[in-house]
Amino acid sequence: MSKRFYLAAGFALSVLSVTPAVSHAQAKRQITVEYQNARLSEVVKAFATFSGRTIELASNVGDADITVSFANVDLQVALDSILEKQSLVARVDPGTGVMRIEKRSPG
Repeated sequence: MSKRFYLAAGFALSVLSVTPAVSHAQAKRQITVEYQNARLSEVVKAFATFSGRTIELASNVGDADITVSFANVDLQVALDSILEKQSLVARVDPGTGVMRIEKRSPG
């Protein structure tokens, strides 16, 4: 099977599997996704769609292949897990609310 098929199937599966769950008066978005050799930029684009927020990739983070699977996991937990494996971090600009994916600072 080709990388594109897996990416398309993973994206379709992930879009269809997003379900909001409400607990303790706070909405959490649980997702079920699977990516096989998907480009980081495509994964981030899908997470932006899921969350309804703007997510930008810093120019120096690259576009690594991502292979990962999550079942009924909080959207932010899933994204943080993907980023951690790539030594990346998500930072939210408090003024604009835009999330920016950057290289993790050594330390």
